[in-house]
Amino acid sequence: MRTMISLEEEARLRVKESEAELATASGKLQAFVEENFRLVAGGLIYVSSRFNPEELNVELHAQTLAVDEARMKFHTALASWRNTDKKTRTAQWQ
Repeated sequence: MRTMISLEEEARLRVKESEAELATASGKLQAFVEENFRLVAGGLIYVSSRFNPEELNVELHAQTLAVDEARMKFHTALASWRNTDKKTRTAQWQ
């Protein structure tokens, strides 16, 4: 049996899911950077055992894009939740 939930609850669930996705993507990026790079004089240098720096650049770019996409998804879900909450409060006052 399917349970009915309010639009606000659904929006809140989307926020929690997207927040978890953002945390996962950020954690993967952080682990990748810590494993393959070191911060020296404000820039990243390679310390990886991989021989092809181009592969690292491609993977770093992909990881960064994944974080950006997860961040955008989170902010979209958050805005939707806020709008749903405003509509709920407005409806209650009428």
